[in-house]
Amino acid sequence: MLSPSESKLTGVPRTMLMTTRACVEEHQRSNGLFQDPQVAQWWQSLQWDSDLDKFYSFLAQISWVVRAHRFDQIAQRHFANYEEAIAIELGAGLSTCYYLAQFFSRS
Repeated sequence: MLSPSESKLTGVPRTMLMTTRACVEEHQRSNGLFQDPQVAQWWQSLQWDSDLDKFYSFLAQISWVVRAHRFDQIAQRHFANYEEAIAIELGAGLSTCYYLAQFFSRS
């Protein structure tokens, strides 16, 4: 696994870290909306850009988490209804939808 100093993001929007951080914080809550071990593992290799602190708040965290959770629910429902379904994520940033779909298909 790369250390945070080896994995500084370049050439991509730094703002994708905001949803990732929000999901990590939700994963760490004992009463969180969801558990996402993949995003927590990825976070260990990422470096938070402190310039983003001015945009990050409790309300922002909740909105990003609810949005991510809803997208995951929709995807899971689709995969459950269509056995041969294929998902292509465009512009999804650090989405763990693929890993969550694998997790829920084993449950």
